[in-house]
Amino acid sequence: CPYVEKLIKENEEKEYNNWSCSDVYFNEILKDIIRKSGITNEVSLYTRGEFKNGEKWTFVASHTARRSFATNLYRKGVDIYTISRLCGHSSVEMTKQYICCGPIISDSVLDYFNSFAS
Repeated sequence: CPYVEKLIKENEEKEYNNWSCSDVYFNEILKDIIRKSGITNEVSLYTRGEFKNGEKWTFVASHTARRSFATNLYRKGVDIYTISRLCGHSSVEMTKQYICCGPIISDSVLDYFNSFAS
């Protein structure tokens, strides 16, 4: 996202310059970047045994970012073994748990099955 790149460059010497930080501080930086990127739509979700409402950025943490990273690579067609290595997972089975979407079906496969519906 060009906005995120710009934001990080603008703040390199200001608020995001301590990349060696606690998990809590890292999550606060991540939330700030996501909020400033405009991911502020209202969402409802079920977490920790209860339904919660709020702006999407308030629910994001480093683990959410890791899942998004793996899922977005998978949706772009990157093989699961490469994703597993990039995530630093010890097994592909662990990586499979991070990917939050169904199997990718190519347009040619969809066209084939849609031809029967006509």
